[in-house]
Amino acid sequence: MPVLVHAAHRPLARRLVHRLLAQGGQVRALAARDVASLRAAGAFVATADPDDEGTLEAALTGAHTLVVLLGGLGASDVARVVEEGLVAARAAQGAQIERLILVTMAGADGAAQDELRRAHATVAAAVAELPLPSVELRVGLVDTSATRDLLVAAGLPSELRSTMIAPVRIDDLLEL
Repeated sequence: MPVLVHAAHRPLARRLVHRLLAQGGQVRALAARDVASLRAAGAFVATADPDDEGTLEAALTGAHTLVVLLGGLGASDVARVVEEGLVAARAAQGAQIERLILVTMAGADGAAQDELRRAHATVAAAVAELPLPSVELRVGLVDTSATRDLLVAAGLPSELRSTMIAPVRIDDLLEL
């Protein structure tokens, strides 16, 4: 049962592709760049931007599951996060896949104070309306070097950066 990982040029999605391949899965990926290593690892790769609905829908033909990891704390264009998520939802419906797995942020809510959580809520609502089973994983903080770098760049004081907040380990997220 083929699984397609959306936006596999991003680090977390790329790791998911490699993890699924290591477990013997049939893996497809949509990636805008850096596709050689995905192909070399054994994934079928469609090269396109994450908001290319036609290419995504074609790549989903015959796939069972689509995994969409929305942009996180480092997302610089929140409108693009929404567009990519909505494109993925439409393509999933058009390709008549069996299941969609959506990874969003904890606190995703249309009434949230920050734009990114509102964006995640918009996509989650669109996915929930699809006539196919979906799973939404809300992740508060994925502990990666990029996340830690972002917290430093944002000026978070060292005493707060050292506070244990039980972040989700990337391997645990991939296991889910």
